[in-house]
Amino acid sequence: MNLKLFLPVALLATTLAGCSSAPPKLTGDEPLTVKDFIKSEEDYKLKGVKKVAIPNFFVQFARDEGIEVTSRNGMYTTGMQSYFTQTRVSNETLQKVADQLYDGFVAELKNAGIEVMPIEEMDKHKAFKALRESARKSPYIEEANGGDGKKNFLGVSILTSAKGLPINIMNTKDERWLRPGISDGFRRALENSPPDLADDWEIPLLNVRMTISMITQKGSGYAGYYSNNYNFKTDLYPRFVEDATLVSVLTDDDDDRISLTQPVVIKGLTITGTEGSGAGARGSGIFGAVGRMVGGSADKPADTYIDIDADNFASSVTARGREVARLFIETMTK
Repeated sequence: MNLKLFLPVALLATTLAGCSSAPPKLTGDEPLTVKDFIKSEEDYKLKGVKKVAIPNFFVQFARDEGIEVTSRNGMYTTGMQSYFTQTRVSNETLQKVADQLYDGFVAELKNAGIEVMPIEEMDKHKAFKALRESARKSPYIEEANGGDGKKNFLGVSILTSAKGLPINIMNTKDERWLRPGISDGFRRALENSPPDLADDWEIPLLNVRMTISMITQKGSGYAGYYSNNYNFKTDLYPRFVEDATLVSVLTDDDDDRISLTQPVVIKGLTITGTEGSGAGARGSGIFGAVGRMVGGSADKPADTYIDIDADNFASSVTARGREVARLFIETMTK
């Protein structure tokens, strides 16, 4: 089954591959304000700052998102089923998006009277060169798993750095968008690269992570001795993800984390939805779980596919991302 979906202004609650649910909470028409969309841990300000460095700027695109439902009878597992949705987008398109988001962020800083250290200048620093050598190479595939055992969220993200910058994902505590157990700060990696960049350059460091997801998913079901009944719902919800879209501000003696508190919906997308293999494309039950664990999910089939128009996607995402950048910079400068 094929569905043609067009979202010209506001996000529409749309049936995708035979699955539907209630409209999402936010439509994208809400005014974006610092009060409603931003939180800052220590309220660090760039007041009076004339120059910053951005050693880390990457886009995390949740390409594959899956949900796995486990049914139990008392202490026994009676069944397990998974459902994966994949957004088909090229590395070239993601690179274009990352570069344009970086350019927009730099432009907004310039509008606020703040210069950004050129990447070529950062590359002259030995500690930054060491950071490059230890960092992940773009594009980087990151698989994540989380959940409570009854409902598990599974994902494959593509991490794309802007302008060839290194990728350092030591910026998260969440188990939903990046693999759990990763260190909780950009700071550790930078401090482990002597001399400390922020101290040596005597300017703040801004480390930026922009996380994009296209859908939300729900799943329920049971498995008995004679029948199985699993239901999965996939809703289009293109957005910059709350908490996972953030700026880490580092100085020689302080740090602050500024992040979205609510999703920022990406409007104006042209999307095609296509049904894939049906529920269980990446395996069901314990054998499916083991297969994904051993072989990974990066190159596996999906149950539903989302296709985008590359130019439309790049322009819509970067336009909305620049609005997010304004929120972050307004928070830091006022």
